[in-house]
Amino acid sequence: MSQSYDRWWEARKVWGAIVNDSRSFVLQLQSFITDNNNLIAKMAHRQIAWCYALGQSLRGLDPL
Repeated sequence: MSQSYDRWWEARKVWGAIVNDSRSFVLQLQSFITDNNNLIAKMAHRQIAWCYALGQSLRGLDPL
């Protein structure tokens, strides 16, 4: 039981890091690209879609 919980906790930490890094990525885009809000929105939506697709894939579901 303890080993399975440790594996779950490790996966949760990795997933949390992915989500936090995605947020940081979008914030950095906003800092570095000041004149093209369309590009920022496009990149942010792509990052959201990638995180969603990864989560669905890890659950064994259809990512689309």
